[in-house]
Amino acid sequence: KMTGINMAVPDIIQLNDNSLLAACNPRPTEPYSEERRFGMRVRKSLDGGNTWETNQLIYEADYTFENGCWEPALFQLPDGEVQLYFSNEGIYFNTSEQNISIFRSENNGETWTTEPEIVGFRASKRDGMPTPLLIEETGEILVSVEDNKEGEFKPTVYHESLAKNWSDGYISADDPRRSYEPLTEEFLTGIYAGGPFLERLGTGEVLLSYQ
Repeated sequence: KMTGINMAVPDIIQLNDNSLLAACNPRPTEPYSEERRFGMRVRKSLDGGNTWETNQLIYEADYTFENGCWEPALFQLPDGEVQLYFSNEGIYFNTSEQNISIFRSENNGETWTTEPEIVGFRASKRDGMPTPLLIEETGEILVSVEDNKEGEFKPTVYHESLAKNWSDGYISADDPRRSYEPLTEEFLTGIYAGGPFLERLGTGEVLLSYQ
């Protein structure tokens, strides 16, 4: 518990070593103060959630709502690399832009890369709320995001090669790896359809939900 900070939108996964890894998004409450910032924290359990190790602060954005960071989503690749996806507006102090960034861990969440790596960004807009999913048979990482390219947010899906694993740069507005129309149903630009989420059934179907 941290005074003046809400620990929001938690995510949790079971890793390949059977440990549990949880992430959350510290969000300071008003009145804002430079000592209390938006951020990304993770915490591990080695005994099925009965006890937890000390939480780690991976990232801090600004202390104001307009320049925060949001919505952690944990993901582990077949080779063991753990990724933490999140929405980041903490580097855009003079605009309302936001990107999708990741941190990486090569040791099941014990230590992490030190700088956020941008994997998706539409200039002058706000990609947000990422959810990653692996399609092993095609060797592809999917990431659903909300995308306000025109009007209100609509679901968009990033398609990245597992072999490249973001080494080919971030997905920009016109990148062919960005699927503009994942839905067969068309929405008017003024209709909100944000907060997308990806999941896969045991029978193989991929589900995309949204608000």
